[in-house]
Amino acid sequence: MTRPFLPAALAVCIAVTLPLPANAQSALEFGYKDRLFQQEYVLPEEMSQSQVRAYFNAVMTLGLLNPEYAKIGGDQAAIRKRLGGECGARFFSGLAPSSLTAAQQRLEAMPNPAPSENYIIRTPCDLQVLLYLAASMDAASTSRQLDSLRTLIQERYVDDWVTPDRATDPVFIQSARKLAALWARTNRLTAKGVKAAGVISADLEAGPLTTRVAKFNDAATYAAVDARLTALEEQAPGLLERERAEAAVRQKEEARNAYREQLIAGANGDVEPPRLHRRPFGLSHAAMAVSPSMA
Repeated sequence: MTRPFLPAALAVCIAVTLPLPANAQSALEFGYKDRLFQQEYVLPEEMSQSQVRAYFNAVMTLGLLNPEYAKIGGDQAAIRKRLGGECGARFFSGLAPSSLTAAQQRLEAMPNPAPSENYIIRTPCDLQVLLYLAASMDAASTSRQLDSLRTLIQERYVDDWVTPDRATDPVFIQSARKLAALWARTNRLTAKGVKAAGVISADLEAGPLTTRVAKFNDAATYAAVDARLTALEEQAPGLLERERAEAAVRQKEEARNAYREQLIAGANGDVEPPRLHRRPFGLSHAAMAVSPSMA
């Protein structure tokens, strides 16, 4: 007669109660600590803008509470040495020109539109790097975990990763300065809500970093993109004003249509019309819906 299998709940109870062999116990703890490390310091490949903003705020708070972390986070040479490179966005931000044209200054002074909180974006490279630095200061982090996270960063952001040899190559830096200038201008236009800048941004970010930088060795290529951005910068105030006016008209029309549909639904007995807009005696809801005074 064969013995029946233990009930699942009892099997779990025994597994928890009985002492594990030393090697099994260490393996269990090993996996648990790795999961904690992953949850704490490894970000998903995509996040909503609100999540990204929350993480950046948390990192800024950490910098305020821990001066040592702020010091490490601000030392780009040290970060490059620790990680074997740096994020392209951080590298280019250091090369972008600080002076602005008159059109760029007007654009800079314009308010940014409210961000879409649920819009999904690729997790920024520099945010993951900042979490790596936080992990490196955590006494519970092991060398193996940090090495694994460093490899993940390099592989995930391979198309935007600047290696130390490139960061010190004069030829690479010369072309990178051109790309950095265009990239900063495109980001400014995008931040202000100029939709046409999205096409240029996609072109600048397409392909591996070395390819993107190398194509600006050609003066004609740079001049063409520069001319497109200059035109957008000069036209931006008018474009944005027109887009806002069109959006206001659309919003008003949508509200009017929604109100009309509500009245028609009330006339059909589907819903009760709003108390303030109930029909006068003898006038149907349908008649009110098409009446110019009620539109």
